[in-house]
Parts: sequence; C-alpha cells; structure tokens
Amino acid sequence: MPIRGTGRTPDFALREARETGRRLYLLFVREQRFMTEQDTKRKWQEDPEASQIFDAAKKQAGDRPPLFCYAVSESAAEAIADIAATLGASRLILGAPRRNALVNILRGNLVREVSDLLPEEIDLLVYA
Repeated sequence: MPIRGTGRTPDFALREARETGRRLYLLFVREQRFMTEQDTKRKWQEDPEASQIFDAAKKQAGDRPPLFCYAVSESAAEAIADIAATLGASRLILGAPRRNALVNILRGNLVREVSDLLPEEIDLLVYA
C-alpha cells in the first residue's frame, strides 16, 4: 500500500498495514515543472522534506518499517499511478498534511488524475 502525505495519512497507512499484514510502501513525489538530469537521479536523503517524513515513519513503524519510494516528476499524478502499478499495489492511499492542503489537492484535480491513470485493480482511498 503506497501512501502520499504527512501527518495523519502515514499514521493511518501504518495502522492499516499492521492490521492487514500488508507490506507498506511510503511514496514521496517532488513535483517540479522543469526537470534536469540531476533531478532524475536525486535520492530522498537529499530532500529535507522527504527525509523528515521517511525518518518519522521509520521510527513510528517499529519492527516492520515501510519501504521508501521517492520520485521527482513533472507530473505527480503520473508518478504516483506508475509507481503504484509497477509495485503491484492493491490499494493506494492519498492524503495531505492538513485537511486544507487536501482541499488544494482536490482543487488541483490530483485525485481525479490519479484515479484516471490507475489500473482498475488498484483501490484508491483518499484520507483526510
């Protein structure tokens, strides 16, 4: 189950993974309008925001830490759908740090774009 976001969304996803026994992939996508060759090679350890989220999730997860996925992309929706499909995810949980940030995601049509791009067999859950 890949997740996106900080705060309550990782808490929920970690709980879900624990309760269902599923493997959890924590996905962070850095969306940029313009990309350089260096951007495509960037690691999450070089991104302070991603590092903070991943480190917190690792501590919170205890003995079963999530696997970390990091991408820099011109399209967050395309990256999210592609990574979820590549990993063979059964469920994708989308969220945001705060509920008002989720409203911005909804206004920006990210949820609709991801939904349109996801294979039918992957359940999409939006968590606020």
